Amino acid sequence: MEEEKSQQTSTPQTEQTQKVPGGLNINTERVSLLTIGMAGSGKTTFVRSLVQYLLFSQQDPAYVLNLDPAVQFLPYTPNGDIRQTIDYKKLMKEHQLGPNGAIMTALNLFCAQIDETINNIEATSHTSKHVVVDTPGQIEVFTWSASGSIITQTLLTSMPTVLLYVLDLARCQNPNSFMSNMMFCCSIFYKMKLPMIIVLNKEDAADKEKVLGWIRDYQKLLEEFQNYDSYLSTFSKSMVLSLDEFYNQLRVVAVSSLKMTGFDQLKEAIASAKQEFMDVQYKDLVKNYNRRMAEEQEKQQKELKKFMKDYKKTEEQNKKKKPEAPLNVQVSHVGPTKSKKDDEEKEIKKAEEKIQKMNIE
Repeated sequence: MEEEKSQQTSTPQTEQTQKVPGGLNINTERVSLLTIGMAGSGKTTFVRSLVQYLLFSQQDPAYVLNLDPAVQFLPYTPNGDIRQTIDYKKLMKEHQLGPNGAIMTALNLFCAQIDETINNIEATSHTSKHVVVDTPGQIEVFTWSASGSIITQTLLTSMPTVLLYVLDLARCQNPNSFMSNMMFCCSIFYKMKLPMIIVLNKEDAADKEKVLGWIRDYQKLLEEFQNYDSYLSTFSKSMVLSLDEFYNQLRVVAVSSLKMTGFDQLKEAIASAKQEFMDVQYKDLVKNYNRRMAEEQEKQQKELKKFMKDYKKTEEQNKKKKPEAPLNVQVSHVGPTKSKKDDEEKEIKKAEEKIQKMNIE
């Protein structure tokens, strides 16, 4: 019975963890969702609703990781929290840092223990299939920093990773604001090179059809700009023609974090983005991994050849050397013999006796 129990408990882990071709150990059964968004977009509330949706609709208790050291209250209970090991206010006080500098420093310190965090995430692979990461509201601190790149690279080499870019739908009703968000969205997409889903949050508070129409048909957006006569509008109109072919290909889902609507469509978009990761990013990972391994093997072969060449050269030099003749050491070379020492002592005694006689006389 005990053997059967041990087999039952071990089987889920062997099914979940798969060593895929190319030497990379990526868990293809899971997916990490990097949630990014500007301050005030409702990102943290969206994370809470997403976690609740996964739990109640899919019976999947997602692993939630909070990377915002400055947040004071979270509407969800995170499994991993940067605030447990790093004191944001203490960093500001001791190092005289501003808010953004302290957040960046906290992320840098967190990267030093990223291996421990990944181990904790992997330990829950048999209980959850989703890893939801809540990033700081200062979006540029995470997306354009070295620590953000390290965290992202560590996640995507462990499991398929998808970007969820959360937008405040109410703030996108103005075409200039919408275009600014799309420019930022495309820059993040270009920087991180991961499948992205645009999440239009707060659909209960604004008209989603107008924004969706701008995304799907750039002519509607150009017509909207006719009502705005400014330098910014002229610039935005020129950017529409350049960026439309990029953001038009991205997945777009409108949700309401308060009313819990739109998450079924988000679920389908996540599955599609995960498949894109396996078709594109994963193949690039395998290619880069194999290239690095080939370069490492080539380097080792060169070092081995150099060692063998130096070894043979040393052997040949040793063979060419003539053996040195043994030294002919004679006793006279070492020092006076015992007989000579005795004669010298006798002569010294005779000299002393003569001196004594001369003194007596």
